[in-house]
Amino acid sequence: MEHNEQRIANAVQIASDAFWGEIAKAFPEVKTGDFPAEAVVKLEVANTKAVKLWVELNSQEDKAA
Repeated sequence: MEHNEQRIANAVQIASDAFWGEIAKAFPEVKTGDFPAEAVVKLEVANTKAVKLWVELNSQEDKAA
């Protein structure tokens, strides 16, 4: 079963925003959100792969096939 790439990308972005929001709450003394661009890309790629795998492993449609 193919999953909508945009749907996965949107979910990863929303989750990333929530993740960094929680990190910011845990470190209120940190006043900026600087993070190297290459690290952002690596994290996004890793998270996207993880979500794709999770969807694949847990999709009810795939299990029914």
